[in-house]
Amino acid sequence: MRVPQPGDQFGRYRIDRVIGEGGMGVVFAATDTRLQRTVAIKVITGPLAGNADFLRRFHGEAAVLAQLDSPYVISIIDHDEIDGLPYIVTQYVDGTDLGSLLKQGPLTAKLALMVCAQIARGLGDAHRRGVIHRDVKPGNVLLREPGTPEMHAYVCDFGIAQTDSSDGRTATGMVAGTWAYLAPERTQGSPASPASDIYALGCVLWACLAGAPPYSGSDVEMAIAHAQAPVPQLAGEGPFVAELNGVLGRLLAKDPADRYPDAPSARADLERLVVTAPDSTLAVPTAAPSAATVVRTPSNPLPPPPQPSTTHAREVPPPPPAAEPSRRKKWPIAVAAVAVLAVVGGGAAAGMMLANDSDDPADEPQAEPIAGDFDGDGLGDVVLHQDQFDALAPLSVWTVPSNKDSFGLPVNEPAEEGFVDSGDVDGDGALDIVFTDGISADGQLQIAVITDGVHKKYTVLADEEAEIGGAFNAIADLTGDGLDDIALVGSPYGDKDSIWVAESTGDGFKEPTKWWDSDLSGGSVWAADVDGDGADEIAYWADNQHDPESEEPDPMPGGRLTILAVEDGQLVKRAQRVLYKSAANPFIAPWVVGDVDGDGADEFAGIALTCRSIGVFEVEGDKFTKPVKWMTQKLSVQKARKCLHNYPIRQQLLSDVDGDGDSDLVEIWEPELEGTTFPLKVRLSDGESFGDSEDWGELNCGDSCDDIFNVVN
Repeated sequence: MRVPQPGDQFGRYRIDRVIGEGGMGVVFAATDTRLQRTVAIKVITGPLAGNADFLRRFHGEAAVLAQLDSPYVISIIDHDEIDGLPYIVTQYVDGTDLGSLLKQGPLTAKLALMVCAQIARGLGDAHRRGVIHRDVKPGNVLLREPGTPEMHAYVCDFGIAQTDSSDGRTATGMVAGTWAYLAPERTQGSPASPASDIYALGCVLWACLAGAPPYSGSDVEMAIAHAQAPVPQLAGEGPFVAELNGVLGRLLAKDPADRYPDAPSARADLERLVVTAPDSTLAVPTAAPSAATVVRTPSNPLPPPPQPSTTHAREVPPPPPAAEPSRRKKWPIAVAAVAVLAVVGGGAAAGMMLANDSDDPADEPQAEPIAGDFDGDGLGDVVLHQDQFDALAPLSVWTVPSNKDSFGLPVNEPAEEGFVDSGDVDGDGALDIVFTDGISADGQLQIAVITDGVHKKYTVLADEEAEIGGAFNAIADLTGDGLDDIALVGSPYGDKDSIWVAESTGDGFKEPTKWWDSDLSGGSVWAADVDGDGADEIAYWADNQHDPESEEPDPMPGGRLTILAVEDGQLVKRAQRVLYKSAANPFIAPWVVGDVDGDGADEFAGIALTCRSIGVFEVEGDKFTKPVKWMTQKLSVQKARKCLHNYPIRQQLLSDVDGDGDSDLVEIWEPELEGTTFPLKVRLSDGESFGDSEDWGELNCGDSCDDIFNVVN
């Protein structure tokens, strides 16, 4: 299959020039030689062109779209295949797209409302035909006479559109859409709906008014913000701004039931406001809300956070006799469902136990360290970082100790700025809490460490090439000196990932140096001892679709999990696994990584969002094993769907809470409706499977249950 080029004859169409390229194909401006008019042709390329299931949906949905008769939706003229290449021919608009126009700055209030009202009209016409767009964004809105009072909008690129009769999947099974405009329920795996299109329309309206989407950051950070950050509001006073903020609040409501019931209802309010809208831009917050900070003007100061506490707590037993400090195993990480995921990092690293022939009992090998043991009592704990998107200062870190059969009363200490992980960075055998902020404009990397309640702060100069954001870290001993180092993902905008390592000196950190370059971008890292030799490896995962330079389709669609081992001060690929479908995507479905069977090597566990199963796989040599079911439960289709659409667990993590040497699965459940506590449940590991979910207590979140509570890895 040869993709046509400018100058080629493609059926009855003469290819004139390339308009754009995307993940599904190439869009050309062409001349219809039969009717002598300019048209736009989208030619599907790559693996999708030969996918029978995709082709069936493609032609079926094109036929439905061709029946749309709307002045605000691009008309479908033709669709067929030539030499194995499916294509769709649409109306050509001589102008630009809304995304390109917004690069010049925000629109006036009148133009913003006018164009969004027209988009709402187009969506309403599509929804009436049973078509859901699923990727409403400025780039998919074409404009004739842009920036003028005669500006006319056309909703286009229904290439991933869904009809009522379609199954709503993309070719790879991943969530379809653009993260900056994706409704909260879509990031949690719920199917697309008219309500999710309406939410995206609200994001477009904000972008028109502010010049940027409502939330910024990485894909994960934006997904969190969509789910939990306050709806952005315009600054200023007066009835017009108040009404417009009300429209934004309804369009961008977190709960689909709180949004406009349909596109025509939204269109009516938008058109009503056009009449009184000024021909000038409006005042917006000084910075667009992001996953880390939401800028708004509260009517009242933020209340102090409540003092979390646990119920069903039992008296803490006395600790075992004191022993020499040992290098404890770091807490294995848990990547939560994307709607609550804020930090992906940390890991599990077993300390090196060196046997010797000494007859001195004090010199005998020490016991295997306990996963997640922060307080040194031989039992794994739960440590949570409390934060808010609009927090004016760092909040708290809470340590919830295990009593071996329940959780005890939490201990609180102040948090620091940045994203949080844990590791033994000073080599004293105890886990430290580590906060890493992104590189500042003047090239400084800020690191804060909490050790036994003592807060230490370090400033490290970093190479400007690194572009470290601070969110995706792994803490592991990569130099073999007994000190945990910080592995940081650098992701220059529009470029490939690289992994930089800030080596620990015991009382600070060296300047980060580059240890590995990826051929993908948007990835994340974990620390794990996959072979049980006491030395840490790095696990790197990225979506193949994040390759920023590839002009050809990736031969391995989906995501890649790569194990990187240390050799001569660099990271080298040891094993790689291709992950298909959203069920294997750690940004969509929860993962936990740690030693669940107590053999000294870390395993990977994938948790089904349908609540039906947990599968565990590991690394053997340079290969990954097939997943083995460690938990299964029979659920009806209705219950499985309910679990998928409203996943009841906020966070999951591994910690050896009963101190028997294998890591147990801790579940932090969402509060009940209007509830004030997080139920804490545990699935104990017996080395071969996870047991039933047992109640171990409740964490009292009071009025702050909507705050972010992330596990400290």
